[in-house]
Amino acid sequence: MLSTETEAKIAKLFMVLAEGENNSEIIRQVISEQPNFDPYLLFKKIDKGQKNFIDEYDFVDYLKEHSVNCTPCEAILIIAFYDTNNNGTLNYFE
Repeated sequence: MLSTETEAKIAKLFMVLAEGENNSEIIRQVISEQPNFDPYLLFKKIDKGQKNFIDEYDFVDYLKEHSVNCTPCEAILIIAFYDTNNNGTLNYFE
């Protein structure tokens, strides 16, 4: 059994995760509704260092450019959700 304080911290963590996911989904929907939307070009735009992967810093910078606040810790959690090879980054296919 968890203490009340631990339960509150876990609940807050889930709320932060949900908010980050919601913000990401809103941006995804806005972008995908653009008539000239191209997922690969978007990936290349987010991957500013042309490393062929997106890390938490790329993700945070892109979201900030679009008025979405996201901390590196939140970005790591979001990336981890989609990171199928568990290397801490996203490649285009993820």
